[in-house]
Amino acid sequence: MALCLPFAITRVKIGDDLYPSHLTELPSPPSTLYLAGDTSLLNMPSVGVVGARRCTSYGTVATQRFVTGLAESNICIVSGGARGIDSTAHRSALEAKAKTVIVMGSGLNRVYPREHCLLFRQVLEGGGLIVTEFEHDERPKPENFPRRNRIVSGLSHAVLVVEAAKRSGSLITARIAVEDHGRDVFAVPGQFDAPMSQGTNWLIQQGYAQLTLHHEDVQESAMRFYSQLHQ
Repeated sequence: MALCLPFAITRVKIGDDLYPSHLTELPSPPSTLYLAGDTSLLNMPSVGVVGARRCTSYGTVATQRFVTGLAESNICIVSGGARGIDSTAHRSALEAKAKTVIVMGSGLNRVYPREHCLLFRQVLEGGGLIVTEFEHDERPKPENFPRRNRIVSGLSHAVLVVEAAKRSGSLITARIAVEDHGRDVFAVPGQFDAPMSQGTNWLIQQGYAQLTLHHEDVQESAMRFYSQLHQ
């Protein structure tokens, strides 16, 4: 399915001035990125917000509150455009008049999931950015999403996991952020026996993530890391 909006595509390679320098920290950084929208967002302080596709009302409310708080401090919200926490994060950013970046696990001509075509268009119309390393007609494949997750982490100055099952792809993003990028990861705790909180509670228990109850924790970490990169 096409992106449903006429847009200009910017193609950047490693070594180009526009290529995000912090992505080169990846063990295998994408050699090429395809960008649609406002490329200046690559230089904004950013927080990756990730979580369950089948999120609960608890996860939805938590995402809305954290993103709204971060937006008030001019933090850009980065996520994967998926169902659940991802799309809630993007929509909450748009409602707060903040900037947001969608990182795709497919090509720019293959919006996934299909019902998010309107959301992708709204992100571009709201001054946001869409990023992918895949050729324009590349279909979404299971193996593409861990690759997408490493870009979500690489473009973010801190990562927030709102709600996640024990085998959620969000845990991959958290691990990459800590082990490969040296980012701080934060997790919103949940009820001890709730399936959609097992992943976030495990991250906290294992020391991969810091427990957070307030957006200020995430904001301070992101701004500190951003300042270090731009000294």
